[in-house]
Amino acid sequence: MDIFLHTSPLAKYTRNTDSRYLFSFFEGNHYFPDIHFDTEPSLLTGGLDLCQLLGSRILSKFGVSVHSHRSLYRYSSLSYLSSSAFRHHQYEAILSHGYFPVSNSDNLPPIIWETGMLGLEFLNYFHPQAATAERAWKIEREVKQQIGQRAALIGISYPAAADRFRDLLPSLAEKVRVLPHFLPHLKLSDWDRVVSKYTHRNKVKLTFIGNQAKRKGLEDLYTALQQLSSDLQDILEITVVSSFLDGFIPIPPHLSITYSRDLKPSEINSILENTHIYCMPSRSESYGLVYVEAMATGCTVIAPQREAQDYLLDGGKAGLLVEPNNIEALVSALTIAITEPENCLQLAKNAWERVQTHLGPEPAAAAYRSAFQELAS
Repeated sequence: MDIFLHTSPLAKYTRNTDSRYLFSFFEGNHYFPDIHFDTEPSLLTGGLDLCQLLGSRILSKFGVSVHSHRSLYRYSSLSYLSSSAFRHHQYEAILSHGYFPVSNSDNLPPIIWETGMLGLEFLNYFHPQAATAERAWKIEREVKQQIGQRAALIGISYPAAADRFRDLLPSLAEKVRVLPHFLPHLKLSDWDRVVSKYTHRNKVKLTFIGNQAKRKGLEDLYTALQQLSSDLQDILEITVVSSFLDGFIPIPPHLSITYSRDLKPSEINSILENTHIYCMPSRSESYGLVYVEAMATGCTVIAPQREAQDYLLDGGKAGLLVEPNNIEALVSALTIAITEPENCLQLAKNAWERVQTHLGPEPAAAAYRSAFQELAS
């Protein structure tokens, strides 16, 4: 079976896991022994993608959001696909992540479009005015309704989001399939090492990783850490990894913090291997792949109680969920994570096992194989 991956050549050179997502199928092709993946990232596609990226950033400087203008949002949801890719080869399907491919060819293979439906809460973060957020939400539904009619299947990353998509766009409901994020780089830590990490700890290592540090809740984390007792502060070793893309956040006084930026995935994994608490209390979050990476290394994860994170952490069985923007709740969760190692080891075990059964590369690969076979039959 041959599958064409529609992506931008720019994606290969970013460290953002979501942006370079489709290249993960080449990196993890051993999970698909009977499937051949191919791509042809054209310069034209890359040029158009670059225009989209720069255009949205320039517009944002003038207070114009792509989401709040129908034509701009529609344009930003599409990506050109050269018909030359199909002149000499037949493919069973096209897999496209985020953007929907358009081409001057009328004979494209069936398309699996990976997308999602942003919640109103997510849009409210970027559009503080309620009327603007409502308009953006309406435009997103209209545009995805129009584009989705051209897809053979629509991939959504987790069940609750798939159900919400079906409810909002019932005419597309039969096309929706749950396709979990395929993360072949994910490596489960040795469980004995995880146990040792919790039972032989002198210091408690806490980590925050997020390039958009304000959106990811670093300010809230700093505020909560300052409200801990001095005894608890003294046993913490805090690591922050961020490029501060949405504005620099100064390190507060009296907290010992190691700061890094632009680390390689292997370096991130090394930090998480030695982390006890991974805390990212995002003010706005669509999914959060780094939560899964932390779960695979046996961290106690603290995350906001929102739809996606509730799914990842199995309703609180595999981590600590806190009410978003609630400093008191965050202080309480941090206190539990610092002072109750046996409880946290059980949470870490549940998280580690959940990666194996629901979030890791094996269950994701099985879901993709099923979708590919459905289109080929």
